Amino acid sequence: MSALVVGRSGAIMRRTSAECEIPEPPADVSVIPTGSGWRRLEAVLGKICCCERVVGLGFCGGVDPAVGIGDIVIPLNALPLPGVPQLQVPAHAPLAQALVDASQRIAVTHTGTIATAPGAVRAGMKVVLGVDMETSWLFARMASMSVPTAAILICSDHVTRAPLVGHAERLRRGLPLTRQAATVARSALRLALRVLAEEEAQR
Repeated sequence: MSALVVGRSGAIMRRTSAECEIPEPPADVSVIPTGSGWRRLEAVLGKICCCERVVGLGFCGGVDPAVGIGDIVIPLNALPLPGVPQLQVPAHAPLAQALVDASQRIAVTHTGTIATAPGAVRAGMKVVLGVDMETSWLFARMASMSVPTAAILICSDHVTRAPLVGHAERLRRGLPLTRQAATVARSALRLALRVLAEEEAQR
């Protein structure tokens, strides 16, 4: 997971527009970089207080052949694989639906179940849309705190195929991506900011 978009947070970190290549986040919404893996996410969450809504923004490896590179996946459920703690907890349905409604305007969007693995996976997954390294842990942890949480993931590659070669772009110092996936990732961050700002305005 690359970042958390957090509503009404006393977060210790807030990226600037120059760092994120996006407009400055609206009032009461913070963008918090996390890095990859649930352990890094756990460290970041320990430094956040007073959040009322959370959207995880990150990447997944596609498993379902229908999920193409650069497509958006909105997980409704996230299955923890061995090595990842926590129970299986669904996304907050209204927040996930708001992301689905908005994301369909910027890329092909899929909804369903993903798996969360402790590391890279190259085979053996057949019944999920994709695999990431954080979402099931995020959903379970936020549910234990009664914080509505959803996620928006961009498919960066396919776990059942050879790794990508000749990557065109990187988002800062992170994951190598095709140009299409990088463009969708930037749009998805703007989308998450807008959805959370609208949710906060309705409160």
